[in-house]
Amino acid sequence: METDNKKILISNDSLIRDIQYEFSAYYPFLKIEFYAAGNKEKNGRSILLDPLTLLKQLATVTPGAIDINPNKSVAEVSQYLQGILGVIVKVCRKSGNVWNTISLSDNWTLQSQNMAAEFICSEMEGN
Repeated sequence: METDNKKILISNDSLIRDIQYEFSAYYPFLKIEFYAAGNKEKNGRSILLDPLTLLKQLATVTPGAIDINPNKSVAEVSQYLQGILGVIVKVCRKSGNVWNTISLSDNWTLQSQNMAAEFICSEMEGN
């Protein structure tokens, strides 16, 4: 199995959910969320973007590929996407039935995060 060639193809016609779906296909125990940069709700929380939002509504998108190989850290992928789309990007890790935003361990690789979440979920199912 080729593990270092994980890429998500994007174009102006791509939707946020296209990135989310492909990301989760590679890393089923992780998910990626997109938030409006600068805009906040009354309670101070960032506004979650609709998955049906076209990428071209966020930024000028140069068609290409997003590299999400297993050795990339969560921080690297988040920062890269933030840079090209101009939005806040958060990666979440599954813990049972809950999704937790990765912040303290965002220097871990995508593979490490996914494996840790898989282990946690399997342990929770076993109890």
